[in-house]
Amino acid sequence: MSFILDALKKSEQERQRGERSYLDLEHAPPPARTRTLLVCLLAMGLFLNAAFLGWYAWNQQIDHATTDTATPLPSSPLPTANEPALADLAGVSEQPRHPPPNERIAASPSAPARTKPEPAKETQPASVADEISPNARPARVPSRSELAPNVQERLPALEINVHVYTEDPAGRFALVNLRSVREGDRVDGRVRVERITRTGIIFDFEGEKFQIRAR
Repeated sequence: MSFILDALKKSEQERQRGERSYLDLEHAPPPARTRTLLVCLLAMGLFLNAAFLGWYAWNQQIDHATTDTATPLPSSPLPTANEPALADLAGVSEQPRHPPPNERIAASPSAPARTKPEPAKETQPASVADEISPNARPARVPSRSELAPNVQERLPALEINVHVYTEDPAGRFALVNLRSVREGDRVDGRVRVERITRTGIIFDFEGEKFQIRAR
């Protein structure tokens, strides 16, 4: 009986030992896979290290080139505002307050040379037409009936048949005693047409001016 129990215990122990070794073999990674993983990790580390070294060297070259191209500005001393002021004050203090009379005479500006006055232009007398203002009211010309009786007796008969007035004096004309006349013409050789106006004609007879209104 004890012999059977011992045999069973040994078989049970062997079975358990076999299961444990089987589990260890099952969970243990294969040696080839582990070696490949280690090689990949080592290669990746070397690549990262080389990349870092390359980046660092490139960055140092850029910094060095930037430092070489940037030329420092020469440091110039700032101008001091007190030095000119002190120099001016020193110059002022050295000058005498009242210069000698000779120096004052030499320093005084010379009197400007007298220029010869231009002769006055001769003023021409203004014409009678210029003296008369355009707004001046012309003198009233009497009518024929207002002339002196002795002048009226010597006047010939005058009748205005046609009267034409324009702004242009050359276009004015009239028919007096059925005869075409313009300004400056004479009627019967004695009465002169002085001016053709808007309302009639101004005549001149022996220096006596009178007007006749057109109908």
